[in-house]
Amino acid sequence: QTKLLDLGVQRYNAEFLQRVAPADGVIWKPEYFNVVDDDKMPTVEQLDLLGTDWDTAETKNKENAATAWVTAGKIRKDIYIIDIGFVWEEFVDILKRMKQTKVKYGYSHLNCIEAKSSGKSLVKVLQDAGVTGVREVKVAAGADKVRRANDAVGVAADGFVHISKSLVDKLLYDSKQGIVAFPNGRYKDLADALAQSLIRLGAGYASDSSTYVLRESDIEKYEPQKGFARTGLSVFIQSDLENDNSNIPFIP
Repeated sequence: QTKLLDLGVQRYNAEFLQRVAPADGVIWKPEYFNVVDDDKMPTVEQLDLLGTDWDTAETKNKENAATAWVTAGKIRKDIYIIDIGFVWEEFVDILKRMKQTKVKYGYSHLNCIEAKSSGKSLVKVLQDAGVTGVREVKVAAGADKVRRANDAVGVAADGFVHISKSLVDKLLYDSKQGIVAFPNGRYKDLADALAQSLIRLGAGYASDSSTYVLRESDIEKYEPQKGFARTGLSVFIQSDLENDNSNIPFIP
């Protein structure tokens, strides 16, 4: 019981019960999200580490996975979700969408793209075109979407995640991608983009970091939010493709 109180439910389940998802099968609960009227949300200029996290798929076939994204930033420990979405599009249309997102949010905005086959190609094309703020997200071997969700959910469960009122129904209850159905729903793309975003923003990076990898010298400076699951997080991030940091854990 002491261990449960110290670690929180998410981490206790993962470390001691070897249970990936909560007992009721639901990872993302509506009460984890603070709903904010659109006109009371922070402006883009007020947000640190503003970025769009992408889970990409090259297809117009709705029988397959979609390309999904979550745009968010933070003020101190609080994370604000200002846009979400998902589409079934081919490579050229996804690329155009990413470029438009960069233009919309400005120079400091980051495009953080999961490094699977389509994602790697998108990163290369964007970087070759001189688009700034492109980050490749590497996922550790064996870390599936459910594991990543469990790694991310703690920061929401502890009350640090805020979302625009106009987005909340789509995020939670959309008939195709709503995250309350995760991991039992057919589509898991939006839930995966959300997990990537919250892991990125929940880790307390320096905004000028070139790789978004926490080094040993940084770890002591970072005091994680209460209850944030630290079970060996499943994501690696780097921006310099010629500099392979894939053996450095994103969070120890």
